[in-house]
Amino acid sequence: MKNIRGKFLIVNGQTADASGYTPESSADLYYEVIRVINGKYLFLNEHLNRLRLSCSKRLTDCPGKDIISSHLNQLIEVSDIKEGNVKLLVYHINEKSNVVCYFVPHHYPKADDYQKGVAVKTFKFVRPDPNVKRWNEQFRIRVNQFIKDENIYEALLLNGEGMLTEGSRSNLFFIDDENRIITAPNDQVLQGITQKYVFQICKKLGVTVLEQNIRLETISKMTGCFITGTSPKVLPVSRLDDTYFDANNKVMQDIGSAYEQLIEESIRL
Repeated sequence: MKNIRGKFLIVNGQTADASGYTPESSADLYYEVIRVINGKYLFLNEHLNRLRLSCSKRLTDCPGKDIISSHLNQLIEVSDIKEGNVKLLVYHINEKSNVVCYFVPHHYPKADDYQKGVAVKTFKFVRPDPNVKRWNEQFRIRVNQFIKDENIYEALLLNGEGMLTEGSRSNLFFIDDENRIITAPNDQVLQGITQKYVFQICKKLGVTVLEQNIRLETISKMTGCFITGTSPKVLPVSRLDDTYFDANNKVMQDIGSAYEQLIEESIRL
């Protein structure tokens, strides 16, 4: 299967051949994408907490953390892959919980992207329930094609009121002329794991964070822009549509450096 990296996946605790597997298209799929560094899952507990929250919001049972963790560890044991992204799926068939995990292809930014920033564009879309991480195949096909056609790193979601909310697979932040961080309110976006740590880093650095709606026509007044997520980490944006930003904004650099240090500390544990 082209969306699976490696030879194996884990299905309900059993090692399976990846070549013939197709996820249940008729089921509601709740998922997480977890980064693996040196054979260790990054911020695993936070991902499992969010998965449980997504399931609970849709009144769907979620297997316990110990069960899911054992399946994830089994994947590392049978695979020769020690760096990359793992997709974790939970779905139900005939009232039975199913857990599937496998490595997926990833697109990490290059070192040059962190120095010069990346290009992004707006994409009109509103998540029906932004706090639930539920797989939407049609949206993913459309937005991936848009990203490919426009030759950009990410698509930023724009709602019907002209408000920027988040990326298709990332959270979105701006920096204003007072060095304050501005991001969309949490009830309007999927609350990210990296986003959570950026909030903590900002508090530690004494950087003010404002959760407020961001109108597209106001972004030209911002001095910096960045996105966060499992793959991009803290990634500067150099261009959003026709608006350009300074990819070397010091506040953004400080946040990025602090996040890299946090990753190193987490992997050493």
